[in-house]
Amino acid sequence: IYTTWRECLFNDMLSFYKSRFIVLYLFSLVVSVLTVFYTNSFIDIELLQSTTDPVELMAIFSDMVVPLCILGASSILFYVILGHWTLYSPLEEDWTIWRSVVGSFKVIVPYLITMVLFIFAASFAALIGLAALIIGVFFVAIYMTAIYLFLLPVFLVEGTNIGNAISRSIKMTHKGLWQNMGWVAVTILIYFVASMVL
Repeated sequence: IYTTWRECLFNDMLSFYKSRFIVLYLFSLVVSVLTVFYTNSFIDIELLQSTTDPVELMAIFSDMVVPLCILGASSILFYVILGHWTLYSPLEEDWTIWRSVVGSFKVIVPYLITMVLFIFAASFAALIGLAALIIGVFFVAIYMTAIYLFLLPVFLVEGTNIGNAISRSIKMTHKGLWQNMGWVAVTILIYFVASMVL
């Protein structure tokens, strides 16, 4: 039994993911392939990895700043549009992706601002965790990731209030804290294993 309509909505979203997993997976796979193609065409990853001189590295980054910004902006926009469509599509049968594109622009600016604030907060929390040894860093990383994953759905459902989005994300993370951190840890582990294999 769900105590609020928001919890019911989030459960419907999870059911939607399960029912359309293959479509969403293939769509994400195509975007990933395009991202890799774009990266290989405009960003020299091998050059970045082989350069050890900080001055030379900064010069390389300055030459790649436009492609990197385009890649980052495209990735964030895709993530927001996909999240919006996944959240609202189950509610209406005639929902189109274009309505999600329009709706995404309403939350993209506060979402980006929150991401910047989140990066600073996560960096500070990681420093504190580092002082508490490597286990602390890993714990903080999983905890902050769990909070971060709730940000976009909260923005899409409850509006563009940054303070409300942060507080709601923290509350939703704390509700079933160990379960949330568990699936985040498993997801990160699968990602690292897949990266090593591929």
